[in-house]
Amino acid sequence: MKNIVVLTQDKDIYSVMARALGKDYEVSAVPSVRDLYEGRVKKPKLIIYDLSFPCDKAMANCRRLKKLPLTRDVPIIAVSPIPWEKERRKVFKCTGAEHVLNKPFSIAEFREAVYSWV
Repeated sequence: MKNIVVLTQDKDIYSVMARALGKDYEVSAVPSVRDLYEGRVKKPKLIIYDLSFPCDKAMANCRRLKKLPLTRDVPIIAVSPIPWEKERRKVFKCTGAEHVLNKPFSIAEFREAVYSWV
């Protein structure tokens, strides 16, 4: 089964994402990037990063994930609360994420994004 890591401190967001992906994937919540830095989780097929954290720090952490041996080749979907297209492009550029999904999102839109990267 393909492993997806949801990097979030928001239990509600994790719950929605885990239910949306159903039984197709092994979905685990990781509250801190440190868990990935220190190799406390097995290598995921996809990282979903909730950028509701302080944004500058989250974007820097996302860039760091792209440099770690464990995660450098793992696609990242950044989930952003930023509603403006110009700012979302900045998030896309600054994070190195392969995909930026805007909040709020529909379950269909979320699944489509995940399925396109895994």
